[in-house]
Amino acid sequence: MLSVDGLYDWFAENSHAGLIIQERLFNHPNISLCNRSPGLCTLRVNTFLDGKKPGPSLLFYIMKIPVGGNVTDNFSMGTSGNLIAFGDHDSGVLRGARALHPSGAGLATIRSHPDSGHDIDGYAIPMWHEAVELARHAHVFFREFGTLGWDMAVTERGPVILEANPWWDPPLYAPQIMTRENWQRIFG
Repeated sequence: MLSVDGLYDWFAENSHAGLIIQERLFNHPNISLCNRSPGLCTLRVNTFLDGKKPGPSLLFYIMKIPVGGNVTDNFSMGTSGNLIAFGDHDSGVLRGARALHPSGAGLATIRSHPDSGHDIDGYAIPMWHEAVELARHAHVFFREFGTLGWDMAVTERGPVILEANPWWDPPLYAPQIMTRENWQRIFG
């Protein structure tokens, strides 16, 4: 633990560390029902801009859900204990989540949150349409990137962009979340 003066001194001595400090965000109250972890659930909204359609379009989205005492949403193919939830392409309604298989190898589909018991299958992400529109609107300012993966929080104030990722993994853990047309648009 550092005092404000100690923190200032640490930053002055470690200016090369490349740290980013940002406001701590909290889940929208309805998302908190899905997650008893102190961590922030985030959306990954992937957009595509190819010039053939007017403006960026949605490729796919997922919801990253911390489990237990995890404060980050990192999935690491389930080894973190966290979940990646997937849903209907056009509605923001979740249909399940991937978790590490109980055997420790591969992934399993689960339908409810392991801590809260809250149903993931059928859960409507609050402000999902607003989050997708925010990502699509933001992508217009980065036309040099054909695809971007937007990490977003859905807070009580609305969706907030945390970062944009020009490199991202295809959703091999749940390939059905990207339409056949979008798979062809990306991978030809």
